[in-house]
Amino acid sequence: MFNNEDGSSDTWLNSQGWFDNSILVNPLYDSIVYYGGIETYKATLLPGDGVSFNGASTVVSEDNTGSFLNLVNIWGGKSLGTGDEWVNAADNPDLVDVEVRFGPGRSQKAYRFSVPDGSTSGVPHANYTYEDTVTVPFEVWDILADPPIQLTVSFRDNKNDGVFNIVEDFGESREYIFTQITPYDPTMSQTEISKNGGQLYKSLYLIWPYLVENGTWDDTNLPESSVKIESKEFIYKAKEKTYTHITDGYNDIDSKNDNVHVDHHFLGAIVDDTANFRILHGGDGGVAVSISSPDPGINDGEFTASLSGYNTTQTYGADKVHGFDQYFEGAQDNGSWLSDRSEVASSSSNYIFKIGGDGFEVITHFTDSDKMMGGAQGNWFWRTLDGGASWIYTAGSFVGSGPFISRLSTSYQDPEVVYAVTSSGAMKTSNFGESWELKSIGGTWGGSFWSGTDIEVSLANPRFVWAGGQMGNGGEIFLSKDWGETFDPVPGFANMGVITGLYSHPTEDSTAYVLFGMSGAAKVIETKDLGQTWKDLTGFHLNVSGKSSKGFPDVAVYSFLVMPHNTDIMWAGTDIGLVESTDGAESWHIVNSNFSNASTWDMKVKDQGQIVLATHGRGIWTATLDDLKDFVPNPATLPPVLNTVHQVDVDDKYLLKSNVFIKSIYDSLLINADGIVRGTFYDATEILDKDYEFEVPEKGDYIIQAFGYKDGAEYPSNQLEITVNPILEAKTSFVTTFSDLVGDEFSLDRFRIGTQSGFEGRLLNSDHPYEDGVSQGYDDGYSLTATLNIPIIITDFRPSIKFKEVVIVEPGDGSSYPAPRFYDYVIVEASKDGINWLKLIDGYDSDKCIPVEGDNCATWLQAYNTGASGNKDMFKSREIDFDATGYFQEGDTVKVRFRLYSDDLTVAWGWGIDDLYIQAEQPVVQGIEFTKLEKNISIFPNPTNGIFSVEFSDTWKGDVECKIIDIFGREILSKELNNNLGSSSHEIDISTKNDGVFIVQLVQDDRKTMKKIIKE
Repeated sequence: MFNNEDGSSDTWLNSQGWFDNSILVNPLYDSIVYYGGIETYKATLLPGDGVSFNGASTVVSEDNTGSFLNLVNIWGGKSLGTGDEWVNAADNPDLVDVEVRFGPGRSQKAYRFSVPDGSTSGVPHANYTYEDTVTVPFEVWDILADPPIQLTVSFRDNKNDGVFNIVEDFGESREYIFTQITPYDPTMSQTEISKNGGQLYKSLYLIWPYLVENGTWDDTNLPESSVKIESKEFIYKAKEKTYTHITDGYNDIDSKNDNVHVDHHFLGAIVDDTANFRILHGGDGGVAVSISSPDPGINDGEFTASLSGYNTTQTYGADKVHGFDQYFEGAQDNGSWLSDRSEVASSSSNYIFKIGGDGFEVITHFTDSDKMMGGAQGNWFWRTLDGGASWIYTAGSFVGSGPFISRLSTSYQDPEVVYAVTSSGAMKTSNFGESWELKSIGGTWGGSFWSGTDIEVSLANPRFVWAGGQMGNGGEIFLSKDWGETFDPVPGFANMGVITGLYSHPTEDSTAYVLFGMSGAAKVIETKDLGQTWKDLTGFHLNVSGKSSKGFPDVAVYSFLVMPHNTDIMWAGTDIGLVESTDGAESWHIVNSNFSNASTWDMKVKDQGQIVLATHGRGIWTATLDDLKDFVPNPATLPPVLNTVHQVDVDDKYLLKSNVFIKSIYDSLLINADGIVRGTFYDATEILDKDYEFEVPEKGDYIIQAFGYKDGAEYPSNQLEITVNPILEAKTSFVTTFSDLVGDEFSLDRFRIGTQSGFEGRLLNSDHPYEDGVSQGYDDGYSLTATLNIPIIITDFRPSIKFKEVVIVEPGDGSSYPAPRFYDYVIVEASKDGINWLKLIDGYDSDKCIPVEGDNCATWLQAYNTGASGNKDMFKSREIDFDATGYFQEGDTVKVRFRLYSDDLTVAWGWGIDDLYIQAEQPVVQGIEFTKLEKNISIFPNPTNGIFSVEFSDTWKGDVECKIIDIFGREILSKELNNNLGSSSHEIDISTKNDGVFIVQLVQDDRKTMKKIIKE
């Protein structure tokens, strides 16, 4: 805590901000101070002074500007912009003292920049468009220089009207002044500035002026006045103190009084008597009051918070649960809340808190009352499948940044499909949030993406999905005509600027609406031809008076509704409540009813004849219309969903089985593999999941897709990829050193067979390192697999499976498999049908291995902790029996697979496997295949097609016995090599033998050397 002793003024708001910064002196003891920002703290000043020191601060002072100008409390320098944007673009300008001078004869040229129409805060600097140079009624000077130097200046022409002017509403008066630390050039020939984004060049401060209350802007009659921005030195003395927190809303410390909402705007004292008082707290989420005490709030449980927040709560989204008078809402600053299903909700109902953060749009499933989805700012989405009893985070795989106003959109007809928006495009889920896919949107999408970007599924037909955040001046509205798979821009209506919402028509699938909030401009525009043409429904467009010719008020519109039973009736949710048309938008009037004249952000037609309305400040409302009690959504044919596809184990053909969700009744259903029809079916006559079998001609990778056909129209499903494995004969045993494989023995998904640094020869490798689940697009982790394609007939051989391995994966935190906190693991599994896999052993990680001689189990864990890679010295042996878990018995025919599971986050080196023996003894030559040749003996090529050379170079003079041995120790060739000269070359031919690994053994008297060679 600091004390300024030189009488000058100070600001203490820079680090926390003006928006949640509060202070209260204890009314009983003035040495105790309570101060709040994100959390609230109590500090006690101690006797005695601390250490004095000097410090610099930037001071803004105004001289004689009170009759015409105010300033918004924001300053630039290195703190303006996002990330390093300001610093880099402004070239780290030196902070100099600047004076902006107004008055008679004061003017200079300035560079003029425009921004997208309707823009407020947060416009990226790259979106500042250079227009021209104009004269402004002020001058900018560097007053630190001696003599002062006139500086260059740029400004944001917020209305793009060609002049610098300010208005009383500071939100509209965004004529930002950018002072630039480069000498003024009256010819305005500075090419570094006269380009888009050039306002940042050597920019020093951002000044945000607005007109005084009831003032008039007359730039020809300004008084002699100025604004100074100066860096000054001050003397500070530290006061020694003790302090402690009294709230912990984010549960970062000890959860003390965590019922008090974060972001503290107000602290007040209620003095009860000479020894006791209460602290009254006002935060983002409502009011809280402490107990009455000499030291209130110091202990947990000493604050009582209002359960209902403020009566100004901004509800951005609301929905009704199907079949019940139960409602779900998203409220900014207050989170997402759900009413009790057991009661008919009313204005006095107590809602139950479900999701934290800033609540925004929410949805309830139209046919399953237990499914809901909501969230908070930045696409922090959660879903429930059990009526709100439990909630699951669902947005872990989102790509791109989310808007502050998080958007969700679904349809009546296909409620499992939900969309959200990010800076990269649309996120789509076909299983109500279990998994999501990015549907990229190109063009102007990323550059025009802002916190109000919206997405809307057509109410009439979910084939059509609208998305966008801006129309004109660098932004476009986008349309998908294929159920959200691809998006293309549609023609614009005019240079409208940022939008306030996207809505659609309940019965016409080619009709949609874009909403706006600019003064004097169109508020609702309509297309009836999928965006090819547009018209203004509100009577503002091209009306020079800036007023509506149809009676529509000049206020922002946030929501829009066309009545399904009578499409001439339209409701517009505006800043001042409901505005209605009963004649197809020929005229409009404000609705006079018991509904509040409050900002109406969202409207939805739901079951039981209800329309649900979300307001800012007046909660959730419903309007029940008798004409809607029999409401049925517009019929729409939906595409099938390909749930799964897998290979069926048969001996004579490549047979696949796909499970298809039949979402509509089709005349026929076709299944394609790589674009070729492989199955045609005429039994898609019920809405259900159904299995379909079809053949493909050969092994390999395929893309599978289903197509429903109805009345000649095609409805394509999603696509699934599958690797069709070779059909191999079942065996009672299998042996490999992973250097003897032909190529069909294993199917690999993020595994590979090959060499690896630190090891000798080839082995079975997972990805090194393997990837985390989030980066691979999974919310709940994923698996890497290596499957043996040769079926194994289980015998009484023991141990059933033997191999050596190195396992370096993220260990659990003391949990056991399969607990969620067991994190990453490896496991060996078997399956009778190739679909349902059962464990042969519990999953294990780097903290588990089979103790043998030397016991280097700690090596795996140590390698994980140090981030090291595996090597051959870390190999440990493992033995597994088929019947150990009770799932399999002698006589079963199974496939075996190795699986590495990776959770969402931390990863490591992975899994390495070698020398695999299934129901077989180790070969007699095991351990000698890597014997190094003498320096002057060469065997090449290796691998070989079966013909290779043995070459001696001035060594082993005389006859040499050469033997070729297979991995089971059987001699397949013996030949005497004449090397009487000491240097010779000899061709060896084993081309008639099966592919695999062989040992070349060379013997002469008491000398012997061996070399492994691979025939392929």
